[in-house]
Amino acid sequence: PSVARTDPYDESRPIVDPTWFYGRHDYLDRLPAILRQGQHVGLFGLRKMGKTSLITQIRQRLQSTPTVWIDCQAFPADAYALFDEIGLQLQRELKAHKVTHLPSFTEDGNGGFRRRILEFHERWQATGHHGPFVLILDEADKLFPDRRAANSDHVLAEWVRLFRALRGMAQEKKCLAVVATAYRPALNR
Repeated sequence: PSVARTDPYDESRPIVDPTWFYGRHDYLDRLPAILRQGQHVGLFGLRKMGKTSLITQIRQRLQSTPTVWIDCQAFPADAYALFDEIGLQLQRELKAHKVTHLPSFTEDGNGGFRRRILEFHERWQATGHHGPFVLILDEADKLFPDRRAANSDHVLAEWVRLFRALRGMAQEKKCLAVVATAYRPALNR
């Protein structure tokens, strides 16, 4: 296919065509199974290394699993805005998977978020499905600012609020697996 362009590496968007996506087949084979088991995944690498392309391909392999994709660059430092977006996307995903009798997702903070996500998971299991939902946090570096930056303590407090809720549901109820992509591997800490 390189005959079709002058520079086959001059691509500014995530790669979706499998013809152009090579060298990561081991990850593509292993990661969906790992996520379906409820394990969390961190993808770290420099900018333009293919992290978003990889999760695009993984998401295609998770079509039978309700999956939410959040581009963290598009959201302010507000955990409640992310709670709302995650809940609304998950509700749409479940409807697309023909899950009926879903409670409506209402925007009422962390307690309401947890309650609704757990209700969604119960409805998912009631239809004979098993395994966790998958939450992809692309560009998760945005959630953890440099501590020397102004207002970084407020920003960090918001993301602690978000991850505390996600971690609690993942550990207690096994209903959620998180994929976080970032250019800084220190995010893992």
